[in-house]
Amino acid sequence: MIWIYSLAHHEDIKSKCLSLIENSVGESIDNVDKIAKTDYYLKYDEDVESFDYFKILHSTLSNSKFYDNVLKIYLTNEIKISRVWYQQYFEGNTHGWHIHPKSNISAVYCLELGNSSDSTEFIDYQNNDIISTNAKEGDIIVFPSYIMHRAPVVKSSTRKTTINFNIDLGISNPELIKTFLNYE
Repeated sequence: MIWIYSLAHHEDIKSKCLSLIENSVGESIDNVDKIAKTDYYLKYDEDVESFDYFKILHSTLSNSKFYDNVLKIYLTNEIKISRVWYQQYFEGNTHGWHIHPKSNISAVYCLELGNSSDSTEFIDYQNNDIISTNAKEGDIIVFPSYIMHRAPVVKSSTRKTTINFNIDLGISNPELIKTFLNYE
């Protein structure tokens, strides 16, 4: 299931996150993928809370209903953020089809997004088609990590920036499952 969460306080954190990303270490990727700047391939501390830009997003998500929604939707007792990274794209940049191994669900926070047609796309396995999310700036796209997805070639002349994170789910919550299935 692919779902979108609109972050109510996006405008409050956008400039702070962008400033931290601007001043962070990153590298460009120029092979099959064309990514202007990312910290994905750099060695990183396993403590994802050490990422300053994610500290701001995490605090905002903790004070919203996002994490509660994740727990409820996936009928689990706990979640753990297992990996965090940012990516920036300019016109003509892209990140080809891929999955996120070793995680349960993934999230793409559209920190800067000039055009919704530049948002993440997914392969629809049942219909052999592409699903366009048409997310807008401030949206978080959440999806099972095994679903093939991509950042399509950016057509907008404005920069696209995403903060991405993987979430590992805890054990299933029997009480939530009973409530969901409406039985005792």
